[in-house]
Amino acid sequence: LGGGGFADVYLCRQGAPSRDVAVKVLRELANTDEADTMAAVSDHEHIVSIFAVETAADGRLCLVMAYYPGPTFDDRYLSAPLGIDEVLQTGVKLCGALATAHQAGILHRDIKPSNILTSAYGEPGLTDFGIAVSSSGAHIQEGASLPWAPPEVLKRQPPDERADVYGIAATLFTLLEGHAPYSSATESNDDRFLIGRTLNDPVPTLTRDDAPTSLIRLLEVAMARDPNRRIPTAEQLGRELQKIENERALPITRLLIPTPQDVARTNSRVSELRDDPNRT
Repeated sequence: LGGGGFADVYLCRQGAPSRDVAVKVLRELANTDEADTMAAVSDHEHIVSIFAVETAADGRLCLVMAYYPGPTFDDRYLSAPLGIDEVLQTGVKLCGALATAHQAGILHRDIKPSNILTSAYGEPGLTDFGIAVSSSGAHIQEGASLPWAPPEVLKRQPPDERADVYGIAATLFTLLEGHAPYSSATESNDDRFLIGRTLNDPVPTLTRDDAPTSLIRLLEVAMARDPNRRIPTAEQLGRELQKIENERALPITRLLIPTPQDVARTNSRVSELRDDPNRT
């Protein structure tokens, strides 16, 4: 199905239950961190589910995941920019997925079009939590995807939830414009030039004639160079995208986030299971 710097992904047929699955085979020996991270939030309908972890004969881990047969959003925007209304809807769904991850204390840190898959029902699914970390610790990010990486990560500063907000906004910008925010059609896009523009150039603005002013301004704020000037949470960004849907008289896309009551019930149940002396 594809591959990247850390893994190859294959389409396989699972025997029991019988179904197509995507199997991600890590290229190097690794631990189960990514599987554990995805499993913590993969019941969200816009996060790709992980079913199992297997070990190849050479010791490499294989993550067995839900198969999304549609094109990635990378494939889609490279063919043609997406419509405003679809991008608004997709943005709200991604914000719900990320807000759920953030509630669980997880930062994704690598949001980009190629990490958004399309299900058989046309729904987006966020995948590849390979460099995700706990939001409670101070971590310097390694392996960032430069065209969508926030300035603080390029400066090797510890990211927080606002880094993922930047990643969503940069991804939505890309889907609308047909290129990453600081990519250039006339200048070099080698790493050092791309980093230089991200750190020094003005925040790019949507140039589409059909882009509403409210969306133009929202993405500019969400991609602000200074994290303190950004929209602070994925949930708030999702609410702002819903407002623009309302402005356009569109159906309001559901922002799917667990309520505090849901989280409390889950945490209580987990504690009960951990404390059960008969559990295995």
